[in-house]
Amino acid sequence: GKRGKGRGGRSQKDWQAETKWKWKINSLTLPTIKMPTIEAVGRRNATIGWLSMFQAKPGDSTEYGYNITWHHGHEAEACGYLTIPHDKVTANELSGTSLDLAYDNIHVHDLSHAITGLEPEVDYTFKVGMYYGEVTAPLSKSSRIITTEALSTPARL
Repeated sequence: GKRGKGRGGRSQKDWQAETKWKWKINSLTLPTIKMPTIEAVGRRNATIGWLSMFQAKPGDSTEYGYNITWHHGHEAEACGYLTIPHDKVTANELSGTSLDLAYDNIHVHDLSHAITGLEPEVDYTFKVGMYYGEVTAPLSKSSRIITTEALSTPARL
């Protein structure tokens, strides 16, 4: 008799093609994050917040999370870049149901993250985008511009 190809006759190539296709489908539905908000500003750090409606399907172990870029003022070129897995992001409980209604009962995650290593007295804007597996969604619009605080000058006698 003829012998099939291993278990269930599925080759590694089929599996890869299928997985790639899954990613393709997901990339079409990856939400673009709305403009991030600024929650706190320090001398060398800032905390930004954003809302995400992305919910991985139960049993889906694909890595996903967020890419954050920061820019000097409104420059297009990023001067810093951070990739954070979804489980390393701070999730805040949303209060009130007004948001839920606005999004048709899709669960909205209110997320935030502190960015460190900024320079004092510099203008910055921030953008956030999602990634899922090898797929990345477009980055959000820029946050409003912020200026980090000055290092306090020593008091003169």
